[in-house]
Amino acid sequence: MMVKGFIFFRDGKIPFVIENYRMELFTDDSLLDDFCKEYNFKENYILHGQCFDIGIRGRKVTFLVENSIGRTCFLRCYIINIFDKDEEYDSIGIQSQSLDEVFRYEYEYIDMVRAGINLAVEPKVVYKVPFDMNDQKYELEFRIGYDNRLGLLEDLDRKGELILPLHTNAIQECYDITNVLHMSGKTSSGYNSELSEDNGVFIARCLSSNKAIFSHGHSWTGRRLLSTKTMLPVNAEGEPDYKYMAEYTQQKRKALQEKYRTYAEECIAKLGKHIKIPSISQKNWEAFLISDIFNILPGKRLVASDSTPGDRPFIGALDNSNGIARFVSDKNASLDSNVLGVNYNGNGMVIGFYHPYECIFSDDVKRFHLKHHEDNAFVLLFMKVAILQQKSKFGYLYKFNSERMANTRIMLPVTDDGTPDYEYMEQYAKNLMLRKYKQYLTYLDSKEKTAPATAND
Repeated sequence: MMVKGFIFFRDGKIPFVIENYRMELFTDDSLLDDFCKEYNFKENYILHGQCFDIGIRGRKVTFLVENSIGRTCFLRCYIINIFDKDEEYDSIGIQSQSLDEVFRYEYEYIDMVRAGINLAVEPKVVYKVPFDMNDQKYELEFRIGYDNRLGLLEDLDRKGELILPLHTNAIQECYDITNVLHMSGKTSSGYNSELSEDNGVFIARCLSSNKAIFSHGHSWTGRRLLSTKTMLPVNAEGEPDYKYMAEYTQQKRKALQEKYRTYAEECIAKLGKHIKIPSISQKNWEAFLISDIFNILPGKRLVASDSTPGDRPFIGALDNSNGIARFVSDKNASLDSNVLGVNYNGNGMVIGFYHPYECIFSDDVKRFHLKHHEDNAFVLLFMKVAILQQKSKFGYLYKFNSERMANTRIMLPVTDDGTPDYEYMEQYAKNLMLRKYKQYLTYLDSKEKTAPATAND
């Protein structure tokens, strides 16, 4: 669905078109240039505007922007006001067949009717489920029935409805809540008054031990789910020992956090000190052909039936796991290391991964080596992101093949003489990694201050 309208910016309006949560701004007015200067590469901000998705009358709309590049804004979500009023909303209502099944709508409806309850007068609350999010307490209600006060405005096609009161009417809160509540119909959720973050992790691991029993034709839903038994530690009364499960999880978490802390501190020592450099928006950028920046080398086909298991990563056209499809002992002409692998086919088309280790490559992945600068992790990781900005141009019927790779232009920061500023790219990546490692150490410090003492402390 395409949505059109305009955003409010300063004292003017900038037209937009939204498709697949990608908002493109367009106008010949200098106002767009001012917008790009102010919001280029900015993350997590809110815009307001008006849209014309139904009819000719505009409706108020609020956008939560994940990030923006030039005149393109990538949206997390947007809210369109149904009525053209300034009234605030105080709750979210969600209707879906999946939720009706989870909360047993049909059975609850029949039981209420048999009990003589008139569900046409007002909705009845069937379940209440409390939960915490972002240090706030919420209570989810599942209701059945209709509100006769709404008259013709009532949704008569509705079965059950999930209602969740809000603490604010901020778009960020609405977005967070819908993420928490999103269930695909293949997901089940459970609630227990004894459940906590720590014993919940333990129980989830125990439940996962049943994975081998189920499959696509024998799914873990309905009665199978409810009748499944799992092994749990018990106390002297034979009841699940939630306290032991929580303490065991805390102990394991503490050991892992110490391991991660040591690793982060070692990485910070290797990266050196933070060096102040201009921000991305302050640098001059120019477009370069990929073929002018990289030597592009092929991979080599290796089907699974012809490979031998081993310890060497085999890189496929994936969008996850750093591109590692499996581990083999084979060698071929694609053997490489300290290289950027870029997919020209498959689900991960245009996505690249840096490989410092020795590995071999599928024929769906090209190997990129810099022509005019030594290969190193920091420059290649910067280049990976620059190449990824071109992903929207390519697809199943327009693959990122060798010829198109070579002729695709990418935007890079430049020096005063107009050549790619490799030193800037390297330091930018180092500064970013330093910042992330330090943020992680700060996070570990905060977890240690709030973590309860365990039995073995």
